[in-house]
Amino acid sequence: MISTTEKGDSFRDTVANLLDSAGFRAVSEVRRQFKKVDIEAIWNDRLDGPTLLLIEAKNYEKNLDKEDCMKFIIEYETLLESKKDRRAWLVSKSDISPDGRALIDARHGLKCFTYHEMQRWIFDLTDYTHELIGEFDQERIETYFIPPKTSDGEDLDGLVDKWLHSEVGQPLAITGSYGIGKTTFAKHLSARLGKKSISDVTARVPILIP
Repeated sequence: MISTTEKGDSFRDTVANLLDSAGFRAVSEVRRQFKKVDIEAIWNDRLDGPTLLLIEAKNYEKNLDKEDCMKFIIEYETLLESKKDRRAWLVSKSDISPDGRALIDARHGLKCFTYHEMQRWIFDLTDYTHELIGEFDQERIETYFIPPKTSDGEDLDGLVDKWLHSEVGQPLAITGSYGIGKTTFAKHLSARLGKKSISDVTARVPILIP
């Protein structure tokens, strides 16, 4: 059985790896005064230039409440005191209560995200997703699209959804003869998943490669 500490360390490393992949220079477990900070990273802010991020990664089973957020504020406001080139982020695997968010957002230099929200913020594909949907609508594919089925008669949309939500790491290939509708289905799937990703930050963002 995985301990609470191991779960926390694993989530911390996941957050640090995400930051590294986005070009942040992330270092785990750095001592700052009275506090061992989970992650430090350098963020090249467009307005303020190089900024030091102090990041608290929380992997709680429950949602973060107002008390959890208040503790973050007390500790990190002290670390940020009189440091214009520092910011502090609270990154949670679970949801954050509205009251807790409001407390953090009201403080200068502090910000909170769920992990999925941070992913979306760092890798912002909103414009790209809207372009995918716009191209699909412009071609009016929905007016002639017939939902395809597999050779076994299973709905292909449903099959893809099952695969997306499974934990099996095997790739999924859709094959068929020329003109059978593979490209049209890919456009339909991209638009459908794109619409879902806009309304749900935890949903996958599709990438269509022509």
